[in-house]
Amino acid sequence: MIRSCPTVCALTLSFCAFTAASPRAALADDDPIPSAATPPASFGARGVLAIGSDASGTAYEELSTGTHSTSVNLQPAVDYFVANHLSLGASLWFAYSSQEEPSARDHEFVYGIGPRVGYDLPLSEHFSLWPKLSGFVSHSSDTFENTAPASRTTDSGSNVEVELFVPVMFHPVPHFFVGIGPFAEAVLTGAGSAFLGGKITIGGWVGP
Repeated sequence: MIRSCPTVCALTLSFCAFTAASPRAALADDDPIPSAATPPASFGARGVLAIGSDASGTAYEELSTGTHSTSVNLQPAVDYFVANHLSLGASLWFAYSSQEEPSARDHEFVYGIGPRVGYDLPLSEHFSLWPKLSGFVSHSSDTFENTAPASRTTDSGSNVEVELFVPVMFHPVPHFFVGIGPFAEAVLTGAGSAFLGGKITIGGWVGP
C-alpha cells in the first residue's frame, strides 16, 4: 500500500486537473467571451479633441525701391468633434507685419479671437481634407514712422473678419497631424479688403 500511494495520488491529481480544465476548454471553443475593449478613436471621430495652430508668413524685398516686407500670422486653436467629422472650435489670432522703405517704416500688430466650424473628409488611411470657416473680432495697432522729416503716428481700430482655410491633412502616426492648404480672408467692416494665401497647420489630438 505504501508503494502504490504515489501512483494513486498521481492519477487522482491528473483527473482533477482534467475535470477543472475541461469546462474552460469547452467554453473557449464553443462560446468565447467577447472582449470588452473598444477600438481606438480615429481623427474626426465623435469626441476627439484637437489642439494645434495654423501659421503663415511672408518675407520679400523689392530691389528696385529698397522696400523690405515681412509678415507672421499665428492662430492657436482648440477643436472638438461634436459628431463624426463635424468640429466646432475657437481660435486666437496674432499677426505682425512690417514694411521698411529707405525713408519710412510701417509696423502693424493684430490680435483677435473667434469661433470656427470644420468638417473633416477622410481621403485615405493617412490623408484627409479639413475645411474650416472662422470668424474673428480683431483689434489692430499700426505705427508709421517717417525719417525725413522725422514723424511718428499710430492708428488703431477694430474689425470683423472671416476666413476659409482648406488644408490637406497628413496623419503619419496616431494623435499627430500636419497640413497645408490655401486660405481666403475678408474684412467685413470699414473699407473692406480681401487676402489670398497659403498656410500650414500642425498639432495633436486625443480620443474619448
